[in-house]
Amino acid sequence: MKPMAVYRYLKVRSVSTALDRFCDVLEWLRYLTSTEYVKDIVVSRHSLTPKQADRRVKHIIPHVEDAISFIDQARSGPEDVSFLPAYYAILNLSKVYILLGPRHADLPKHRWHGAVYDVHAKDSHSVKTECITLMPGGALPLLYETLTGRPVRKKRTISMGDVCSRISDISAEYQLATGKEAQLASLVFGAAPQSSGFRVWAQVFGRSSGRKLSLRNLPCLGTGFSSDPSKANMFMSPPLLCQEDQVREHLSSCLREQYLYFSDEGYPMVALQTSQFPMPEEFPIALLFFHMSSVVRYKPEFLRRIQKSRWWPMLTAAQRHSMFKFMLLFWSFVHKEQLLLWPSGSSVPQLGMLRRVPDLSQR
Repeated sequence: MKPMAVYRYLKVRSVSTALDRFCDVLEWLRYLTSTEYVKDIVVSRHSLTPKQADRRVKHIIPHVEDAISFIDQARSGPEDVSFLPAYYAILNLSKVYILLGPRHADLPKHRWHGAVYDVHAKDSHSVKTECITLMPGGALPLLYETLTGRPVRKKRTISMGDVCSRISDISAEYQLATGKEAQLASLVFGAAPQSSGFRVWAQVFGRSSGRKLSLRNLPCLGTGFSSDPSKANMFMSPPLLCQEDQVREHLSSCLREQYLYFSDEGYPMVALQTSQFPMPEEFPIALLFFHMSSVVRYKPEFLRRIQKSRWWPMLTAAQRHSMFKFMLLFWSFVHKEQLLLWPSGSSVPQLGMLRRVPDLSQR
């Protein structure tokens, strides 16, 4: 069996566009300002009763409307301060995540950020050494719990170096700024037939392939995965007793899909875990925008120094690429399907198979 495409969601919607993908996703978010549309989605995709959906929709739509307005403001205003409205867009979308999750009833008590930036601390010499503190309560911790199922039980100090190195859309800019690779690995999945059923293999490839990794570094590989001692950075699933066309569905039983980073072509990335705090893709994006919005609000002198530093091109790239990615991830979460948005004229992959398989022969 050939390598197979693996996304966070089993259902995939592939769409081509002749225009700007950012603008198209933003327009699609406007569907989520329709009471009728949102009610249909939360009933069909999130298993709410119509009565539950009526109550939830009343809270969801205002957050989406505010998020769209903040995105419009961020795109039309000065680049220097656009992190502020962009962060509030992400914060409002994060609250929709929460409203569709198990902690929805707790949101009224957790409307504050849930993260703290010490404005009285001495300015860092570099964005990399800046820190924020994640708190046990608030919207951002509830977003983390909604995505991972793991509550934030204690304060955590997180460096912006750890945050920036785990955002895939600015990994090239991060390397230019630091001279180091981002803390990300790319994976290819495939299935090998067994006497009964299949076993799925997952192999690290690309720039991270030269580093020996363990299951501890790859939070997306869950129960039953084991290292293959015959091949470097190859991991095998437990046996899946199913037919070939059911492999991806059965893989969900041993894959922590919430930690898969999005890839257009189906070989996902994962943020390498070096602590007990693995990050799903949305989370470092939200933390980066929280940090920079705090700098914009409270430390304009420090902002001017950042703008003259090697970090500014990476941060301005995040304003476009990471904001787009958060909207894409948000749409996919609400609909429980992976949205693939392709420029017209590009080759759209057959769903379930990779359009381009990386060369693993040099491993």
